[in-house]
Amino acid sequence: MTASEQDRPESHRVFVALKFAPEVLQQLADMSASLEGSEVRRVAAGDIHLTLVPPWNESAIFSAVSKLSRVAEHHDCFELHFKPKTSSVPMG
Repeated sequence: MTASEQDRPESHRVFVALKFAPEVLQQLADMSASLEGSEVRRVAAGDIHLTLVPPWNESAIFSAVSKLSRVAEHHDCFELHFKPKTSSVPMG
């Protein structure tokens, strides 16, 4: 490690995401099985989440909290609803 690397504050990867209930996680994991072999990077069911704010690096967690709080002041609460997608392709 160089002297300049030692002087640099430790950086933390920060992002904002929603976790899902276990039953929803399993459904999403089951649906993603059909993507096997595609260019999609699958993750374990317990790691599935919906990212709301993409990752960035922050040297101080309180700074990240402050930034997110300022942004949140300008947005209302929201509800997230999932509906099953129906196929438009005729079966049979």
